[in-house]
Amino acid sequence: MSGRIVRTVRTTPRSTADMTHHKRAWLGGAVGLAAVSLVAASLAVGSASAEDVTSYAVSASSPSVTVGDTVTVTVTADGLREVQAYDLRLAYDPTLLSYVDESAATDTPGKTFGIVGQGSLHVVHAGLGTDAGVSGTATLATATFRTLKPGKASLEAPTLETVSADEGASTASALGATTVEVAARRAPAATRAPRVSGSTRVGGVLTAGPVTWDVADTRTTYAWLRDGAPIEGETGRSYVLRPVDYGRKVSLQVLADKDGHLQGSVTSAPTVAVGPAPTRMAAKVKRSVKRGDKVRVKLRVSAPGATPTGVATVTYRGKTRRVALRRTGISTLTLKATKRGTSKIRVAYRPATGFTGSAKLLRIRVR
Repeated sequence: MSGRIVRTVRTTPRSTADMTHHKRAWLGGAVGLAAVSLVAASLAVGSASAEDVTSYAVSASSPSVTVGDTVTVTVTADGLREVQAYDLRLAYDPTLLSYVDESAATDTPGKTFGIVGQGSLHVVHAGLGTDAGVSGTATLATATFRTLKPGKASLEAPTLETVSADEGASTASALGATTVEVAARRAPAATRAPRVSGSTRVGGVLTAGPVTWDVADTRTTYAWLRDGAPIEGETGRSYVLRPVDYGRKVSLQVLADKDGHLQGSVTSAPTVAVGPAPTRMAAKVKRSVKRGDKVRVKLRVSAPGATPTGVATVTYRGKTRRVALRRTGISTLTLKATKRGTSKIRVAYRPATGFTGSAKLLRIRVR
């Protein structure tokens, strides 16, 4: 005859006295004043030793499960002698396991209920007034737990308090333990891989298309790759190509995370080798000056989405001078008008890595 579950009380007792109060109140209605006296006596007695001939075993329904599955723990005893009531305590890791409400049961005659604390379950059982005490072999308790996350989940039975007609109140310790390996569920798989679009020149913007997964409610993160290696700090859905990307191939790795699952990953096809940013030279000079005057050449080199670096050259009457580009993009160089007539001034950008060259031809008349 299987034990019938009356109810499950989920609480965190403040003390052993609080737990005792719950058990006394329930047992009073279940087995009458005589049973209450026996259980009260069992709680008052310190720790009477169980008979050497009594043995216990703790087992799990499966040695390994995956996150979200359930596992049932069973505690059995052999060598019992007319046990009329007992309180069995099970201990477990609440970060890995969660007790399934109203799953505590036993195959011994009487009534059973569970009291749930933080990481512990008390299975309290009492026989009815007409039931004989339990002797020999019996299943003291079965209880079902749901797995929460990967890890090694330990289930222990640290204490058993019993009341029997033959021996009175007694306590057994360290009844046994079992361990269940909880494995993560499989990684989410992409049902729609990311596509990267945009300009593949330095200064261009690459953007990731949408990604879908075969597991709902995943958390998606991004990592841009340069020739397969992560680009530090670039974890958004878009990426602006830099001079260091010139000649390299860029791709996007998308990661999917969900509690209890391995991490999912999918990577886009790489771009073609990144090309240089096209530059534009802008320069101006006063078109008419007197011989011996100083001629100021103002120049600016620009590129879409990027700031060119390096130097520019200014060539006047066969003589070339260099000028460094400033961060503002505007640089100046002063020349001296040496010969009357019309002359050409050639301004050119010597490209740094990742940029194209550009030039501008100016004309000046010296009076």
